[in-house]
Amino acid sequence: MRILHVVEVSIGGVISVINAYAQWQASAGHDVHVLAPAEAEILAGSRHEWQPRRRAPHRFPGDIRTLRQTVSLVQPDVVHLHSFFPGLLGRILPTGGSPRPAVVYQPHSWTFDAAPTPFGRHLAGAWERVAARRSDGVIVNCRDEGDEGTSHGVTVPIHPVGVPVDTAVFRPASPTERETARHEFGLSERSVLLCVGRIARQKGQDRLVAEWARDPIPDSVLVLLGAGDPEHVERLAGPEWGRSVLAPGAVSDVRAWLHACDLVVAPSRWEGQAVAVAEALSCGRAVVATQVNGAREAIEDGPQPAAGVVVGQNDMTAFVAACRQRLADPALLAQETAVARSRAEQMFARDEVMLKVTAAYQAALTSARPDSVTEPGR
Repeated sequence: MRILHVVEVSIGGVISVINAYAQWQASAGHDVHVLAPAEAEILAGSRHEWQPRRRAPHRFPGDIRTLRQTVSLVQPDVVHLHSFFPGLLGRILPTGGSPRPAVVYQPHSWTFDAAPTPFGRHLAGAWERVAARRSDGVIVNCRDEGDEGTSHGVTVPIHPVGVPVDTAVFRPASPTERETARHEFGLSERSVLLCVGRIARQKGQDRLVAEWARDPIPDSVLVLLGAGDPEHVERLAGPEWGRSVLAPGAVSDVRAWLHACDLVVAPSRWEGQAVAVAEALSCGRAVVATQVNGAREAIEDGPQPAAGVVVGQNDMTAFVAACRQRLADPALLAQETAVARSRAEQMFARDEVMLKVTAAYQAALTSARPDSVTEPGR
């Protein structure tokens, strides 16, 4: 199968997912291509470049032309559009090609979640209903995200797959690895709460920092690990900035920080399914998260014990209290930490996720080309 992934962003969880997809698909014998910005680190497949700018509408025709030219060059069986902007450009007009490629859209959180007003959410929902009819399937990261799409009138087949994590790479640390990481980062004896993700409104660092500055947890440090301008959260942190709130910036490998921390925190306003949460669980770290798509499914639901707790979307006081409770109760934290790894293996193991992705592609191809059969080697 020949697959073209299309992405606008160059950092973050979406790139992590695309790299996991591309590496697995290439190793399985598929012909993988990725259309991405020049600065994106793409780890597998043939690379094609574009520089889309969602805030520059005058460039949209050129961006669409680049996408269509890439499809014409690659002649893929499946065009996999990742996130809103590629989904917008790739579904405005028919993608073209003969035979027609199957078009699969993966929102990585729906546009109506990001809209700041009810009217904006209404428009975003209307767009998704129309655009869905220009695709052959939708891949989502969790059941919640699929149910949300259905509730907004998306009628194209929706396939919840999970987010793929290489559990051999993201694994619990040995005591020596943990101590080495803590020493390297200068964390001394303080408890470490780790928030992984770009500094952005979606990820909710601003409201967590504001609550932390009001009532910080003693002998603890809150680490904001990710790209983005920290100026706004620095103002909110006040005198705690640089003392109990640290922002070391982006890193290419988060594992050492996951090994060094005591608890992972995810105060997001919306998500599809947070890659950071999946990787934290795989490294054997308990998580305190807000109620977003996939949070309860990953952390609390099912027959296994919980690997942390999910709190209300707008209650940062309860959020920090849940963190405080776990740091003050080593037995509770140890119990939740012990189950985190098995929950990740059950939900996010890469091979299982990728088999679901492959099945979604095959269903989309059947829709796009009902009278043809795709050869396995293409």
